[in-house]
Amino acid sequence: NYLDAIESAWTDTLTNDMFAVTKMKQDFKQYSDSLEKKFPAFKRIKSSIPVKSSQEISKQLKDNDALISYFMTDTSIFTYTITKGSFQFTKTKKYSNFDSDLKKYLEVLSSPVTSKNLIADINNTLMTKGPTLYQQLFKGISLHKNISNLIIVPDGQLYRLPFEAL
Repeated sequence: NYLDAIESAWTDTLTNDMFAVTKMKQDFKQYSDSLEKKFPAFKRIKSSIPVKSSQEISKQLKDNDALISYFMTDTSIFTYTITKGSFQFTKTKKYSNFDSDLKKYLEVLSSPVTSKNLIADINNTLMTKGPTLYQQLFKGISLHKNISNLIIVPDGQLYRLPFEAL
């Protein structure tokens, strides 16, 4: 049956994603524990910082706010989106040139302009890679039309990306 096959595929994907997230949590816990052993001050500082739940964050957001938190692996981008009263978790597969496109885009944004040929290259890079990166980073995220304020929590190289430039 076609519907059974779809349900089975979704179940397998969800199960694999849950295992991947669980493994990442375990790896992070091991890393955090090793830091606490090596640097006792880290443990004191870490334990003094309050951690808020998604529900607590949601309550503090305004009706027009959305918080989007990114987590990247070699092959996927995970997003956790919180708005007033809603939560959304998405996983998208990185397109094949994502990392190199992001690197080139960041290089162009941080390079001084020195010649007319370079200006053309900069414009071409910004006009082709910017929309592609935007589509990748916001793929699967559905926001209500009243959202006018995005709070972005980047990961990895995304810390260097001025999202407003996309």
